[in-house]
Amino acid sequence: MSEYRYSTAALRGDMVRAVIGFILCATPIALVSLETWLAFLLAAAAGIFVLFGGRTWLRRGVRVAVDDSGITAVGKTSARLSWDDLQRFKLSYFSTRRDRSSGWMQLNLQGPSGRLSIDSNLEGFEDICRRAFRAATDNDVELSSASLRNLAELGLVRERARGRQPGGGTGWGNPADWRR
Repeated sequence: MSEYRYSTAALRGDMVRAVIGFILCATPIALVSLETWLAFLLAAAAGIFVLFGGRTWLRRGVRVAVDDSGITAVGKTSARLSWDDLQRFKLSYFSTRRDRSSGWMQLNLQGPSGRLSIDSNLEGFEDICRRAFRAATDNDVELSSASLRNLAELGLVRERARGRQPGGGTGWGNPADWRR
């Protein structure tokens, strides 16, 4: 069994971003007389940063254990997913730059007992993706072209999705092909 935790450096960075975002949104509300709609907009943004900070705070105690039978996330809430019961696999990439040179990945797994979501700040993320991809392949889970491209970026699929689906996966494909 392998056990993984979220990187302390990544969590610290997210916490700093949450605090700075909150301060930048809340300070004008406290110091300047604003139009009602603008104050509401800034308060909503400050609330989002508070939620982001709270989620980051909760992640510091999360442990993810992977073994031959499945994956378990233990923290404030716990979830267990058996590899044999895997029904949905989705690997998404969220870019923070227009040229897509920086960002993070998120792995969503689902089975009859529930779902589990982890992001690439988790130490051992690639190992977990490799094991989940193997389970998805064993269970004939349909993989989207975006998931296949992201698996290729991690080096888990030999060829990229260019015109055809590598690894026998299927998905929505290229939107230009939908009219055919």
